[in-house]
Order: sequence, then C-alpha cells, then structure tokens
Amino acid sequence: MKPKSLVIFQTAMALFFCQSVFAQIGITSIVTASSNLPTSDIILDRKGAGIRNSFADLSNRWDSINTNFKLVFNAGIADSVSISDINVASIGLATRLPFNAIAKVRRVANAEITHTQDHYSFWATTLSAPAPTDNSGTFLLDAPEITSMEAALVSNNINTGYNNIFQNNSLNVHYGNIERIDYIIPDGFTLAIGSDLSKIGFTIYDRGIGNSFKIGAIKSINTTKDPIDFITPILDVNASDFGNDLLATESSYIVFQNDALYSGCESRPSIKMSDNLRGVFISLADLGYVQGQTVYGFSLFASDISTSNGAAYLQDYSNFPTNTSDANMLDLANSIGIFSFNQVVLSSSTVLSASLQNNKVLLQWNTASFTDVNKVFLQKASGDLVYNNVTEIGINQSSFIDESIRANVSYYRLKIIKHNGEVKYSNIQLVHSKISNTQIFPTVASDMLYMSSNTIVANKPVSISMYNIDGKMVQSFTKMGSSTMNIEVNALQKGMYIISVMQNNDVIIRQKFIKN
Repeated sequence: MKPKSLVIFQTAMALFFCQSVFAQIGITSIVTASSNLPTSDIILDRKGAGIRNSFADLSNRWDSINTNFKLVFNAGIADSVSISDINVASIGLATRLPFNAIAKVRRVANAEITHTQDHYSFWATTLSAPAPTDNSGTFLLDAPEITSMEAALVSNNINTGYNNIFQNNSLNVHYGNIERIDYIIPDGFTLAIGSDLSKIGFTIYDRGIGNSFKIGAIKSINTTKDPIDFITPILDVNASDFGNDLLATESSYIVFQNDALYSGCESRPSIKMSDNLRGVFISLADLGYVQGQTVYGFSLFASDISTSNGAAYLQDYSNFPTNTSDANMLDLANSIGIFSFNQVVLSSSTVLSASLQNNKVLLQWNTASFTDVNKVFLQKASGDLVYNNVTEIGINQSSFIDESIRANVSYYRLKIIKHNGEVKYSNIQLVHSKISNTQIFPTVASDMLYMSSNTIVANKPVSISMYNIDGKMVQSFTKMGSSTMNIEVNALQKGMYIISVMQNNDVIIRQKFIKN
C-alpha cells in the first residue's frame, strides 16, 4: 500500500532539534476543548447490572433482578471534553495532530469464556446516581452512551472509557475477552528527515493512578487495514511512567456492562466509582520508528504478553494469554492520539500557510509544486477531524480567503489529485478563531505586557502561562478576566518566550514575545 504524503503544521513555539531520546514519560497537564460529540439527551430505561448485590463483596453493584433504572446520557453541560494539548515533563507543550484513525478490538474465546461476543464494560462520568442499595432511580451522565467501542476509542472524549481492559477470566464481572486493541492510521504518514522522533508520539490515558500495559508500533498494514507486521520488541509501560493527576478533582463515574448476548445489548449500570485521570507520552523513537519510515499506528497488549516473541506472534492474537487475572488492568480513556512538540512530522512538496486577518482566514500555498495535477481542493475540518471540501482550487491559484470561520479550532489542508488518480495532501494548518479578537503588545517588553480582548469573559478566571524557547513552563498564574489586562514579565530573564492565555479550558491566544 502506498501511503499518502502529508506534512503537519509547526506551531508558534520553536523548539531546537535534538538527538536525545526520551523514554516514555508522564503527562503533567492537559488542555481541554470541545470534542464535538452529540449533545442531545438520550434517555433509556435499563435493568441493573448482571450480578446480584446480595454478596457482601459486591454490595456496591446493582442487582439485575427487579430493578428499573433510567439512564440520561449527555445530561451535563461539559459532555464533550477532549484533549487538544499536553504538557510533558522535560519536554514542554505539545499539540494533538489531526490524523484520521480507526480502532479495532481483537477478541478470542478461552476455556472459561467460550464466546467472543461484543461484550465490554465502559465508564461514563456522572453528575448524580442512585445509592448502591437502590433498585430503581436515575443516572445523570456527563457523557454519551457507548454503542461502539471501536468508534468511541477515536472520539477523543475524556468523559468515557473502558474498565479493566484485557482482564479476561470469569472471576472478573467485567471480562471482555479483549486480547489486543489496534489504533490504525490507515493512510499512514512518512516521517520527515530531520524530525526529532523523541518529540513526536502517542498518548494513553488511564483512570486511577496508571496501570501497566504493553505497546507495539505497527510497521505495515494490508488492504483491509489490518496490521501485518510490527516493530519489535514491543515496549513495556509501567504505572510509574504515568504523570500526575490531570483533572482538578476526582471524577465520579459509573461502570456499565454492554453485552450482545443479554438484554438486547443494553447498557446496564454496575459499579459507582471515583478516580482521577493520568496519562503517559510514548515517543515514536521509543517505539522503534526511524526518520523516513511510514507510521501506521500502534497496538495495545496486556502486560502478560511475552516481549521476546516476534511480529508473527503479535499478529496472531488467538495465541495470546486468555486468562489474565491481574486486578490492575488498564482503564483506558477514549482519548488516543498523536502529539507533536513543534516538530515537522512529514515532508511534502506543497506547503500551506494560514493566518487570521479581520476574522477571516488567509490561506496561501506554493503552486510550483503542482505538477501533473488534475484537481486541487481546499479542505477544512473542526474537532471531529472529518475533512470536507471548501472549494476547488485552480491549478494556478495560490491563495484563498475563508470567511466562514468556525468556533474554536479549524484545520486546513489541500487535497491534490493527479492525472493518474494518485492523491496527495499538503501540510495541515491549525487556526484558533478566538485569536482574531485578542491582542498582546508590545512584542518586546521589559516589565509589562498589555492584552486587549473582546473574547475574555469578565470576572471569570484566566490562566496565563509562560514558556521558554525550549518549551519549559517558567511561570503560571491566574487572574480575573477583563477586556483589558496587564501582565507583569519583569521577573523573567532576558530572552524569547511564548505566552499562553486560557479561559474555561479554551485557548484564547498564544503569542511570542521578547523580554529585554
């Protein structure tokens, strides 16, 4: 399969290339935004979970007999929270890259569980729930219902996820027969020569304090988008590799069972819990990728998979252990993606640029790269990462003004179709629409920066962070918002910095300035 050629945008923060390789390390903080998930309420009547609560050790589960619960999904105002940026210790700030991806969950029967039905347990954050001893009541859930595990895994929604992935014996009420999860980038992307692969990588998020698992890089895929080779050996990720708690407080959530064999595949409440979220960054260098190689994604494995076995063993998941009983299984969040610390990830002969001008986006590109080209389309996506054609571009056209700016973030790219049918893409450019309403000045300051904004909500907290040229946070504080704000910088040493201003988890502006 011939991969499509892409280039990923460089963000405003300029980091120096380096050859050091960072091991998998913890994510220290996250920037959240809207994930464009469904927001309409889904109200369903469901029976309780498939176990009895008469047993002493199961007193916090709901009964499956003579119960009647109402589940109200997307009941809250923050029902579509996603991760757009991350901070990693020793590296700095990284941005999520807009790659389309698919997830495939691999299941296999075993001696205890003799079927491979689409059974899984998922968790959803909750605003309120009945007491564990009640046999009826209403669950108000700050998340959508999970009706497809594969689709939800690429939704980037941190309000839902999966309980005890890879725990596959009957001793666990939430067994799932899951032996491998593939996160596949079907088009692949070829790594640019000169990119620092220690600063490009995947992220995994876990409920609780972090549980161990294994991960392998997909080396190639077939025409049905299935992995056919892995880069070996696969990598061990331990609980100690995860970072600190990423949410302000622990989130209450309910664990559900969704079983194709019972109750018409209904989602049934099971356990009420409260945990935080932790994450780990795993670089492409750690996974064994090299410059010029094509990346097709990764696969997650249980911690009892042998690291000494080769790619053929990893490909045939029916040979994996099927009786994992370790209680510390990965509680995987639905936020899986690739992040870049301002690295040029891909190479392309067509370079696209984007800039905001008076609430419009000016897009420009180099037409000299259009050789043997039949058609060119400008495409745009929002947080859902689904690209749609904006307009067809003339072969000699070198710019376009987009007047239909979307809220928050928009992604732009050029789709280039050659006469022989081959499809190529330009790099991808990200635009924060709110930046057009905010200004920070001067660009060279000795003691004070001044910010003017009609986007900031007055009397609501504003988070302000300063990063040095290496991406390290050197200052962070909170102020009450107003249309004009003064920001002291006299404590900073001389040099170039990036200032990041956020409110309600939205990035208002990121801008360079020089402290003299």
